[in-house]
Amino acid sequence: MKKSIGASLFISFLLLFVGCRSDLGVDPSTKEEWLLDRIESPLTGKPMSYKVKNYLVEEAILDDYEADPDRVLRRLHKEYKRSKDYRVLLALIELSYAQGVKREGLDALSYYLSSAVYSSKVLHSSTTSAVSRYSPHFIYVCRCYNYAVAEIIQILQQQDLSLSGKHDIPILQGKMTLEPAKSHLPYPFADYKEFLLCGSYVSYGFLTSARSFGIGVPLIAIQKVTDGFPRVKLAENVYRVSNSPAPATAILRVKENVPGGYSGVLEFYNPYKEDSFEVDGTKIPLEIDMTTPMAYMVRKGPAYSGFSALANPKYMHIPEGLFLLSHYDKDKIPLVIVHGLMSRPRTWTQMINTLMNDKEIRTKYQVWLFAYPTGFPVLYSAHKLRSALLETQKLFDPDKNNPEFNKMVIIGHSMGGLLTRSMVQETGDKLVDMIFDKPVAEMKIPQKDKDLLTNSLIFKPLPFVKRVIFLSSPHRGAEMTHWASMRIAVKFINLPRNFAKKLKRIGEDDEMKGNILKGNDKSFKDIQGVDGLDPNNVVQRYMAEQPLRVKYHSIIGNQKEAGVIGGTDGIVAYKSAHLDGAQSELVVESGHNTQKKPESIKEVRRILLKHLKE
Repeated sequence: MKKSIGASLFISFLLLFVGCRSDLGVDPSTKEEWLLDRIESPLTGKPMSYKVKNYLVEEAILDDYEADPDRVLRRLHKEYKRSKDYRVLLALIELSYAQGVKREGLDALSYYLSSAVYSSKVLHSSTTSAVSRYSPHFIYVCRCYNYAVAEIIQILQQQDLSLSGKHDIPILQGKMTLEPAKSHLPYPFADYKEFLLCGSYVSYGFLTSARSFGIGVPLIAIQKVTDGFPRVKLAENVYRVSNSPAPATAILRVKENVPGGYSGVLEFYNPYKEDSFEVDGTKIPLEIDMTTPMAYMVRKGPAYSGFSALANPKYMHIPEGLFLLSHYDKDKIPLVIVHGLMSRPRTWTQMINTLMNDKEIRTKYQVWLFAYPTGFPVLYSAHKLRSALLETQKLFDPDKNNPEFNKMVIIGHSMGGLLTRSMVQETGDKLVDMIFDKPVAEMKIPQKDKDLLTNSLIFKPLPFVKRVIFLSSPHRGAEMTHWASMRIAVKFINLPRNFAKKLKRIGEDDEMKGNILKGNDKSFKDIQGVDGLDPNNVVQRYMAEQPLRVKYHSIIGNQKEAGVIGGTDGIVAYKSAHLDGAQSELVVESGHNTQKKPESIKEVRRILLKHLKE
């Protein structure tokens, strides 16, 4: 028994010295864990960063802070006024924010404002030199400022404190007077429903992130819905989306009035126009996020099935027409985008998002999207696009002298390319002569039907369109129109009753020449959007051979290999998509949806930048 007890004591003695873990030491780690250990802070949900903890331990006030944080913050404030030590300032910035996280409402607002004021001493004044811009601590201060301002904006909205009002808030440094906010946004504050924090969302599904680092809070600006509708009608078939989530960036400009007294002004900027702001003549980059507002828009926006909209226009859920994603800007070039068969505007999201990551394109172009029911005849839809664009000219450039409006670029995919093509071609009376044996004026049909024929079959190039880009456009048709599945799908197309009656009246004129489709018994009154893609369509075959009166570019898909002339994208063959005389032609390895391919987006970006230079 004594031996057993002795052995146990001996083993315990050995374990005490050789088997127990030391209270100091190191553990194996990955580079990722090592980095995480050095960037954790109140911004990531931790009580404090290693840098601030080092300072509190060195000054023997860590326990005091944990027992009475307000008392320690006041002590640190006095110490900073005396020493101007950036280590003290860093502690004040971080710990003020950390206390804001623990509080609610106006109490939290006081701490976030305090953190923003302390941060501003680093970012917006001559004391910036105290923290080198090459130091990670400078970047950290930028983050603290951005996070604090984000919380300030959120609390103001939660507490129903008007951005246009004046508010006095107690802070650690004395008192902060929040002056009425200033807007550099397209619309006054009264037109906005709310401002959401981009940091509250994580986008998914995007190939690229259109973001840039700087000072400020990236926001999703939500406009109020006008008269119960999510759009504002600007002209016939021209709309501006009234509740479209738009990007914005806010800063808090801080000014020390007297000792213990500060004023602050929230300033809201439009990233489509500005990517910096000035402090004492120095430009400071704004933090910008274009992707999150766009992701929010496509998630919240009206969605519809491309096939359903082909079968019946009522399933589009939006009116046919041209949609401006933001207010019209006279200093920007319109970039008009037209979708294809059984498609919709949101198919361009990847391209738009990536293009908006380029500062020059973002600040020099404005995006307009044309939505149309693809079951309608191609030339009719082209007439509607042409009419909408002419309406924008009347609305935005009535004197026809705005240099930016008159540099318009149109991009069309698939069937949208055929609509786009007719914007820069001239027909004279040729199309009418091909289909009818007399001029439109002599036909025995109502005047409104004559107007429809004239507008759809007789047109000239739009003078303000200067460049067009085609993606997978079937200029000479697509063999898929002969597929059994497509012919079955066509049977489900129901054109609106009034429109169908017009076609019937025109098609039943006893002096009509006959069929638009060679070798087919389908006459004018039966023609639909899919028929515009038929290789036997004599009208589209004629249009494919007519000159284009502007510079044009082609992006063509090849399912098997990039850069190879020939082949097909599965829907449109190279021989149909190719156009002689193009400024450039790029064959990408792709199926029919070439507008989503990074190679296509890169080429569009190149062309748009080239357009700016020329």
